[in-house]
Amino acid sequence: MFTGQQTTSCMRYTSFVPSTFTPLIAEVPLLTVAKSIFLSHEYGTNSEFAFQPSYIHEVCVLEKSLGYGAFGVVWLVIDPRTGERVALKRIPNIFGNISSAKRAYRELKLLFSLKHLNIVRLVDVVKVNSFSAFNEISVLCEYMDTDLHKIIVSTHYLPLEHVKLFVYQILRGLKYLHSAGVIHRDLKPGNLLVNADCLLKICDFGLARSVPSFDVESSCNPLTLEVVTQFYKPPELLLGSNFYTAAVDQWSVGCILGELLCRRVLFQSSSSFRQLDMIFNLLGSPSALELIDLVGFPPSGIDFVLNCPVRPFNHSAVSRILIPANTHYFQSSIENSPDPDLINLFTGLLSFSASKRLTAEQALNSPFLIVGRARFHARLCYCCPPRNQNSFTNDSSSQWPNVAGQFNRHLVTIGSVGTLSSANRHVG
Repeated sequence: MFTGQQTTSCMRYTSFVPSTFTPLIAEVPLLTVAKSIFLSHEYGTNSEFAFQPSYIHEVCVLEKSLGYGAFGVVWLVIDPRTGERVALKRIPNIFGNISSAKRAYRELKLLFSLKHLNIVRLVDVVKVNSFSAFNEISVLCEYMDTDLHKIIVSTHYLPLEHVKLFVYQILRGLKYLHSAGVIHRDLKPGNLLVNADCLLKICDFGLARSVPSFDVESSCNPLTLEVVTQFYKPPELLLGSNFYTAAVDQWSVGCILGELLCRRVLFQSSSSFRQLDMIFNLLGSPSALELIDLVGFPPSGIDFVLNCPVRPFNHSAVSRILIPANTHYFQSSIENSPDPDLINLFTGLLSFSASKRLTAEQALNSPFLIVGRARFHARLCYCCPPRNQNSFTNDSSSQWPNVAGQFNRHLVTIGSVGTLSSANRHVG
């Protein structure tokens, strides 16, 4: 395992510092009160958002529809103030029930409060002035060319170096989120936006929420199970536990890592117990020490795990996942054997025990991500001035010259993937 301290000097890589950040609301007592909050003329001055909505949607230039998300429709528009192409997301029927109002409020507040290069940027909030007609929210977010789902299902060759760059940025954004006490709870390739320069941003915070503590033992309030897309759910959610931590996001990252490499969903099942079977077939049955984490789980889930036949770690199946079919393109592949650092990262993120699963900070220190770290700080991080790349880290400094020399030659290949943006784009 790799649990060393972070070594980069980049400030955007550090933890979220909540100088003015307050916990998200736990309840919206009345829908009329919720409407009043959204419509208040002091919304941009005295509220905790400190953000002034505008009537910009009335003059936005509509370019095309980008598609339908889980909770709204998204359009590509031109902001006349800047000429910038932005995504206009309309969330309908937000006051149909308390849950919808809370979801919209949480997402809007998170989009405003969280400022990070690997988090999608909120551009503006559309203001309305009719209380009776106010039943939807429209927000403007930065537009990105495509997402990881479109890249994965495309036929374009995806170099291993890009996989490292993408995973590094996912973990970088998660480290920031988790340091703010926020769990995303819906990480999947479709919620990871990418532009033509390979910059990645986490989007869709509709299921995200803040928690007072990531320690299950000190958590007193159960959380909803209606989170995380089925294929990316960790064992604790599949077994029906209402007490979970940010480790649910880490499991999703492990699934995404495998999916980027083998270009298919790892655990594709509509049944929770069938999905657990698939997990055990690949990663082996939980050990006796890991079974301790089942304390407090629903009896049906405990019975299922205890009655499952014991299975070993499936080395050959893991190797097939971690060595893509076009292995001959990868200079780092030796005799078709997976990189040991990649195996450690993959299995660490997909640990059955949530308490033993790698955190975002620990995963960022994986030697497998050295190339991704170097490329990000050399070309994509706007707060890193051009300088000797050794200043970003003290890990294996002898490797940096080759990494820098090969950056431009490999990175431009993602440009062809950017053309996928002509398809419908789901924006969080």
